[in-house]
Amino acid sequence: MMPVSKAHSISFTVASSIVYGLWKYIAYIDSNYTIISFLISLFMSYSFYKIIYILILKLCKKIKLVKKFILGKYYFEGLWIGKYNSDEDEEYYYEVFEQDLEGMSIKGEAFDRNKNKICSWTIINPIINIPESKFTYYYEMDNYTTNDIKQGYSRATIFYKKYAYKLAGFAIDNCCKAKQEYVSIKIKDQSNLEDWINTEFWNQIDSTLKR
Repeated sequence: MMPVSKAHSISFTVASSIVYGLWKYIAYIDSNYTIISFLISLFMSYSFYKIIYILILKLCKKIKLVKKFILGKYYFEGLWIGKYNSDEDEEYYYEVFEQDLEGMSIKGEAFDRNKNKICSWTIINPIINIPESKFTYYYEMDNYTTNDIKQGYSRATIFYKKYAYKLAGFAIDNCCKAKQEYVSIKIKDQSNLEDWINTEFWNQIDSTLKR
């Protein structure tokens, strides 16, 4: 079930349960006013539904466990690191996944072997195919060496434990002559991303991707 549908379903179920529990009080309304009784119950159902749905959205923003529960296998949010081949060379990168119930954005930056920044990219709303474990998207890449904006396409296989923890696939763009095979691993989030990039990024690459 898609995350938004899951949130709507939970809201509807809880709202219906509340109205059902209150029905005995609504039923005291004289039987001559069944239409009024029906309208009251309909209004209450809709009101409770909206309140619960808004509450779920707010809880997802504030409590990660709630967001994980609602998103389920669609949960990718966090910090990822990876490596890919580029014309027989190997480059390394990090990506920050940000997510809500309706979509996802990804911002990444890559470095060469000499630890020089070479490009960055943005991905909006990748296609997540849970039954086939496929992660597909188009991206725009800012190549620092040429000052060009390149467009590319990527497809990866998703690896799960309880949630997604690894992506392995390929990307195609105008920067390289052939497909760029890559692997991404989700790691622990960092409170200060800039400090982590400057001090721990390469240690993390060595311990996670070069072993």
